[in-house]
Amino acid sequence: MTSTCTRLLSLALLTLPMAAAGCFHHDPNFPSQEELYDVPPSPDELLMRSEGHFVSVKVSDSDLVGPDVRLSIYSERHDSSVRGTLWGRPVNLAIGRSAARGAVGTTLFHLSTRREGDALRATGSVQQKPTEFTLSRDRFSGSVASCTYEMRRTEALTYEGERSCDGPGVPVTLRIPEELSRWGDVGSATALALLLSES
Repeated sequence: MTSTCTRLLSLALLTLPMAAAGCFHHDPNFPSQEELYDVPPSPDELLMRSEGHFVSVKVSDSDLVGPDVRLSIYSERHDSSVRGTLWGRPVNLAIGRSAARGAVGTTLFHLSTRREGDALRATGSVQQKPTEFTLSRDRFSGSVASCTYEMRRTEALTYEGERSCDGPGVPVTLRIPEELSRWGDVGSATALALLLSES
């Protein structure tokens, strides 16, 4: 009887670690990076994707909302402005008929816009850097703060090309939803300059 109990006890002690190991083993069930980035954007999402950088915000008639981005455009008779927060910094910009002027944090912001045919051209100073870019149906090109862009439209709402920020160029994708056009020329150019200046 004693030897039988001893054998059973030994068998239990041998199988216990194996059973415990089985309890703690789980196949990973997390989506891959490819699956995460291949999720189609929603129609109202502004998206910028480049090496080491990703920006995604929801765009409505009056708001930009995303991780660490809360911006609103006000078009009242006595209050035409873009205000909110951008990556922890307050934004307070007065919007005129052809220009935006104010501050992002403690840095002055100025952007003027004009139409050249079907293209929207913006020039000014963003993050104390000369800024000049052109947006048309076929391309987005120019500089925003420390980065330069050269992109062509590859499909509806989406531009692809190269981005360089004080170094070699890297691939970049920019998706601009139709909702942003409701901000008007000055508002939409200002929104792009703000979001791309953080790249």
